[in-house]
Amino acid sequence: YIHRAGRAARAGRAGHALLFLLPSERQYVEVLNLRGLTDMPAISLASTLTGAAGVCPDVTALGMEISGHGSSRVGSSGGRVGEGFASAVQIKLEECITEDDVNFKAALAKKISLSSASKSKSKSAGGAMEKKQKRRERKELKNAAGPLIESARK
Repeated sequence: YIHRAGRAARAGRAGHALLFLLPSERQYVEVLNLRGLTDMPAISLASTLTGAAGVCPDVTALGMEISGHGSSRVGSSGGRVGEGFASAVQIKLEECITEDDVNFKAALAKKISLSSASKSKSKSAGGAMEKKQKRRERKELKNAAGPLIESARK
């Protein structure tokens, strides 16, 4: 199953995409070769993550600690340092997305609050309309999601 490679190339320009295959899906490479995609070097995810762990030891140490893999020194936990690095990157991304969502909702709540305050100063329509508006605003705030979460849903 391939969702999409994204828009790596536009207007006739070259682009790059990364394709993850399970060992059972290796025959798919032959299909791509038949379609003219021949320059596809195989990259080991495990060795790539282990290499990244060595380049970013602080990130790796955090991931090793959080994931419970023990020592964070590259080579000290076998192949686990790559997993520790990947765990830390995932955690950092989740924190970033959560923080973005919290900030977005806080800004929206402030905007709604300011809007409501200015409307209450000029009370013209009455209580029923005001209650409906407040319900709409509460629903909007409840269903709101930050831009990073929204883009992940697409």
